[in-house]
Amino acid sequence: MACLSPRIEKEDVEALAQGMVAWQKELAPVGDSQVVLRDSAFRTDVAKANFTAILEQAGFDKRNIRSL
Repeated sequence: MACLSPRIEKEDVEALAQGMVAWQKELAPVGDSQVVLRDSAFRTDVAKANFTAILEQAGFDKRNIRSL
């Protein structure tokens, strides 16, 4: 999964992460899902940390969440 939005506001983090969780559940992939985001999109480090925490709590492997 990739989100290449140029800006991710802290108010959008939960909806974006929950959307990815729902999409992953719907797709039911056999292997681990990869998540790729633009590092510069996050307005704050807190927003990025919250996004990652939501995905990790949903079962995503931290090693498969990347920001470039």
